[in-house]
Amino acid sequence: MVSVKHRETTTFAAQRADGEGYVTAMYNEDISIDKASAPGATPYYRSWESDDYFYDGARICFMKVDVARGKSARAVVERTYRAPEQFCSIVLVSPYFVKTLSVELRVPAELADGLHVMPYRLPAGMSFSRKAQSDGSVVYRVDASDVDAYSGEPYAPSASVSAPQLFVYGYFRSPQELYSHLRSYCSPDDLGDEEVARVAARLRAIAPSDDMALVDSTLFWVHDNIRYLAVEHGEYGVRPAPAADVLARRAGDCKGSANLLRALLRRNGVDARLVWTGINGYVATDWDSVPALCSGNHMIAAAMLGDSLVFLDGTAAGIPARYVPQGLRGRRVMVENGDEVLMATIPDAATDADTDTLRADYAVEGTDLRGRMERIAGGAARAMLHNILTSVAPAERMAMLERYLRYPKKNVAVSEVEISAPDHAACHNVAATVAEHGSAVRMGDRIMLDIRPIRSIYAEPVPTKGRKHDYMLSGMSGSVYRYRVRLPEGYEPQSLPPRFDVSDRWVEASIAYSYADGVLECEASFKPAAAFVPLAELEARNAALRAVRRASENRIVIVPTK
Repeated sequence: MVSVKHRETTTFAAQRADGEGYVTAMYNEDISIDKASAPGATPYYRSWESDDYFYDGARICFMKVDVARGKSARAVVERTYRAPEQFCSIVLVSPYFVKTLSVELRVPAELADGLHVMPYRLPAGMSFSRKAQSDGSVVYRVDASDVDAYSGEPYAPSASVSAPQLFVYGYFRSPQELYSHLRSYCSPDDLGDEEVARVAARLRAIAPSDDMALVDSTLFWVHDNIRYLAVEHGEYGVRPAPAADVLARRAGDCKGSANLLRALLRRNGVDARLVWTGINGYVATDWDSVPALCSGNHMIAAAMLGDSLVFLDGTAAGIPARYVPQGLRGRRVMVENGDEVLMATIPDAATDADTDTLRADYAVEGTDLRGRMERIAGGAARAMLHNILTSVAPAERMAMLERYLRYPKKNVAVSEVEISAPDHAACHNVAATVAEHGSAVRMGDRIMLDIRPIRSIYAEPVPTKGRKHDYMLSGMSGSVYRYRVRLPEGYEPQSLPPRFDVSDRWVEASIAYSYADGVLECEASFKPAAAFVPLAELEARNAALRAVRRASENRIVIVPTK
């Protein structure tokens, strides 16, 4: 039986004051903790849970190591991976500053030709070597010194794609072999139980002769009725829960939701399948280049309608029908297809649905802009607003909506909020009466209007001082704006700013003003052009955003009609 023996030694040193360090190691049914020791430390074994995601049965071993000033203390953890395919990624960072880092992988002779170790994002000063031994084994080694502590930052990619690491693969020689392994955890004939059949019948009654409408209603039913419950450890990270269990618990992880979708659709005669994939920004490799478990972290379903695959994410609540979440676009996927895998690519086409539209109809009253505002959130913007609405207590939702309409101005009064947010509509509509206090500043007989048309959270520059990581947007959406401002009788614009346009690798934006019959109009748009920005180029992106912000902050001077 092939297994992986893993030994990790951490030596803590305290130079200026007494301190403490923590050592942690995850384990499960297939990974055992064989040894955990440190001077004066007691290893604790606990379940790992959080308030939002429940990792049922996932377990962690941890030790608190006390270190006296001027002394050092060594902690050792030894593990055995009885399912070696789970040993496929070694992240080469620590929450502590590391004076000396040394990682060695010894591959026995009988596996040396088939097992591969691939370095990923190793920085300068971190060396990687491969050396064949006299007995036919191969030793891979990473060495480094003075490695800064790793910590997260706002809008930074996940450590799984941004941190230096080693990928270990070769347990499966091809996506087909990996597919056969993953499929062995699935029941190809799982149609659920009588309750699954009853739910399927009710869904078919909604769309008696339209399979596409049936697919939509089934997906929405799962979104509305199945709570997301993450199970990501060991075998449970790859084995879907039976459809009947997911329905009975009204909860499941991505695999369970996908399996229930498949069962409901198959009950109604639709060719539904499981799909193995990864999420952009969280998975660095793909099935073709690295056929290993580390190349995927998500399961969805697909419906084969004619010659088309309709991809269905059972965990992506708040999205309109047939909308593909941005995190899945362009991903290579393994689609259930009997004994032979079907490789496919989720469409990467951008969609105009990812748009936040703002419309405002104002009048100048004293020093205020007063009137009615409407925001229409579609696609990624809709999903974000939906998730915010459902994540706060009902009593807090109105205050959240007021902040949503007020941004980025602070002195704005919001009242008479109306929300039209049908569960499965293409958009969320939020409208309200607003008073933008101080947005019409009077200077003698002149009035300076502060419309500030670009109001996207993605238009904010990101502080770069002390930043260590690249920048990544998730749920990226563009914005379209239209403002109408009725001027006081007897006033007109002194002049209008020239049209502003920018389209580069970082941003696409435009601002244009016009005036006729006592009404000042502004039409504007803003769209981030890149979801990922390397740290070295983040200041260039900030410069582009500052230019947009300056154009947006232009005041419009209106004066008495001559």
